[in-house]
Amino acid sequence: MTNEQLTQFKKNLEEEREGVLERLRNIDTSKDFGSDIDAFDEETDETEEFGNAEGIKLVLEEKLRSVDRALEKIEDGSYGVCEKCKKEVEIELLRIAPESHFCKSCKQSAE
Repeated sequence: MTNEQLTQFKKNLEEEREGVLERLRNIDTSKDFGSDIDAFDEETDETEEFGNAEGIKLVLEEKLRSVDRALEKIEDGSYGVCEKCKKEVEIELLRIAPESHFCKSCKQSAE
C-alpha cells in the first residue's frame, strides 16, 4: 500500500468516525416510560422507539470501535494486514470498508 493510499484511508476513517459520532449524538434514547398510564398505545410506541434507538446505538458504537481500531492500526503500522492470516487486506475491500480487519478469504470463511 502506498503512502498516498494510506493517507486517503486515514482521511476516510476520520470522516467516518465523525459521521458515526454525529449520528450517536442525535439518537434520542430518553423516553419517559410510565408517565401516562392511561395511554397504553403511546407507551407501546415509546417502548418500540426506545428499542429501535438502542439497537441503532449498539450498531453505531460497534462501528466506532472498529473505525478507532483501524486508525490505531494506521498509527502502529499494521493497517491493511489481515488479523487472522496476516496477509494483506485487498485494496478493493479497504476502499469499500476501510475499517476492515480481515481479507476477503478470511471474511468468507468466517461466514
